[in-house]
Amino acid sequence: MGAQLNEVQELETRVTNVFSVDVEDYFHVEAFSDIVPRERWDSYPLRVEDNTRRILDLLDDQEVEATFFVLGWVAEKRPALVREIADRGHEIACHSYWHRLIYKLTPQEFADDTRRAKDVIEQAAGRAVVVHAQHRVVVKRFNPWPPAGRHALPPGCRQCPGRCGRWT
Repeated sequence: MGAQLNEVQELETRVTNVFSVDVEDYFHVEAFSDIVPRERWDSYPLRVEDNTRRILDLLDDQEVEATFFVLGWVAEKRPALVREIADRGHEIACHSYWHRLIYKLTPQEFADDTRRAKDVIEQAAGRAVVVHAQHRVVVKRFNPWPPAGRHALPPGCRQCPGRCGRWT
């Protein structure tokens, strides 16, 4: 019995979990892009603050740290929320500014969107943002952009595994 308990305790100390949260609102989803134009986003009630704070409280209760991928638009409209996430010990990451599909953007549009998002998120968080995750990075079979195997992040950003890039 004691040997089994030691094995369980050893396993518990070696387990590492990764938890991330996309900080965006219900009307930001791509499925709504045809019926909820970006120009009207300001007219919709925001749920992102209450929902994010509920997640923050749950993470606090469990003493878990997470990476929060913040939409630049949210950071611009609710900078105090971004600062709270950072102040509560979580990593702040960039999730683009407008939440557009990468394969619908030119390389320049992508770079501009990412720079704008990074700047506004860093200003809100009060710290550097070093991780970027693009919304639904999908390489279309017949679309030359983005180049296969990389997300073509702006200068100063290098690729990391999964859906994100890491600025160096």
